[in-house]
Amino acid sequence: MTTSATPSPSLRLSDRLRGIIAERVLEGSYPPGTQLKDTTLADEFNTSRAPVREALYALEMIGLVRSQPSLGTWRCGVDPARLTDAYELRATLEERAAQLAVPCLAEDLLTLSHALADLERAAAAQDAQAYSRAIQRFHRHIIMMSGNREFLRVWDFQHWELRTRVAAQRVSHELVDFIGGHQAALKALTVGDGIGAGQQLRGLIERFLRVHNALQTPPSADH
Repeated sequence: MTTSATPSPSLRLSDRLRGIIAERVLEGSYPPGTQLKDTTLADEFNTSRAPVREALYALEMIGLVRSQPSLGTWRCGVDPARLTDAYELRATLEERAAQLAVPCLAEDLLTLSHALADLERAAAAQDAQAYSRAIQRFHRHIIMMSGNREFLRVWDFQHWELRTRVAAQRVSHELVDFIGGHQAALKALTVGDGIGAGQQLRGLIERFLRVHNALQTPPSADH
């Protein structure tokens, strides 16, 4: 199904603001507990409060901020329960996307192979930035291969490019441990085993969440 509708300027602006604010939260520019006022942000971005509120409400839906209606503010802080829900959603989307992706076109497999090669080099070098870019290309392309545009829309809405970049920096010494699962997923897709590929992707995502959560608690951990 296609649509000729064009997003309104306000919607496009709120999407841009959502990305900027999400990046600040995830990278620590807005530490947990920081209070955000829509009026202050509107002044900073030289816009009205409407697109700012749209952006903040969207971020509340994915657990990056919490609204405080009585104060007219939002408080920053990643909700652990929402984070777990987001990873479960991602695992479900990618598992099903892999099933829908087969049989795969040769050009799609080549794209995944190039992303995997970049992933292997970045992991060996413990280069979290390059790793996050490569893993974004690998996983997002599988979502695209499913042919389901709603999968891609929902996947993009969760800001996985930012989440992965921040998380990869925290686990840079363990990046190489995730290579095998990606290799197995690509091998399964190559032979038309969408179910096997999906299981590998789910396993990778669930394992990454466990490692991430282990580094989040306790706050005083060496990592």
